[in-house]
Amino acid sequence: MQVGQGSPANKAGMIPGDIILEFEGTEVITAEALVAEIHKRQPGDKVEVVILRQAQKRTLSVTLEAMP
Repeated sequence: MQVGQGSPANKAGMIPGDIILEFEGTEVITAEALVAEIHKRQPGDKVEVVILRQAQKRTLSVTLEAMP
């Protein structure tokens, strides 16, 4: 996974290599499914994302921003 400097993911604490398992309680199967879930939300929405990092699950709170 790419994590852009200053991106919402970066601000929430995600790092390259993290694997997104869930987005707001929905299991993430593909990158396309993740994008579809993100597009259902608005900039400024806070969402919970469950990631896998070094064999440990972590939950992060991400504040969505408008795409440039």
